Amino acid sequence: MPHASHSQHSSATRRVGLRLAAMVFAAGLAGAGPAFADGNPDLPGIEVSPALIAEVADWIQARSNLPLPERLPEVRRMSREDMARVFAGETPGASSGRQIEALYDSRNTTILLAPDWNPERARDISVLLHEMVHHMQFAADAPADCPAARERTAYDLQTAWLEEHDLDLFDEFELNGLTLMILTTCGV
Repeated sequence: MPHASHSQHSSATRRVGLRLAAMVFAAGLAGAGPAFADGNPDLPGIEVSPALIAEVADWIQARSNLPLPERLPEVRRMSREDMARVFAGETPGASSGRQIEALYDSRNTTILLAPDWNPERARDISVLLHEMVHHMQFAADAPADCPAARERTAYDLQTAWLEEHDLDLFDEFELNGLTLMILTTCGV
């Protein structure tokens, strides 16, 4: 499939991208609640420092062909329930049955993190890193055969980062090889 520019992506393509970007972090049940489509600054959680975001971007750039973006993404908190609705494209008050840790919103160049994301946990930094890969892919207008190809790069870099910190993607996120293959293979 030829690469389309960022502006040519349809909302359906964006929704597929959100679904794939969040799928590995989906587990358990999410309850219904009020939606915060633009994030909720009142949610509890530790602030994500611009220095950490820049450090993660530098790490990605040093290990990939992705250039540093001209500007860093905005990072906001959003409840898991509301991220699940964004992920599923549902309306406020509906439940998707998924619990999500993070999403990248390419339209608003925003990384959405769960309220309990913590920069002191290596596992959580890997979640930020995964979403930062997507920010850098879109900022560079990096070609991809399909949304899963973007995921492949994000998971490969997340796995490398976790391994540098003596952690395992499968253990940390209760994944298996088949699920990862489905998430990262075009046409599956």
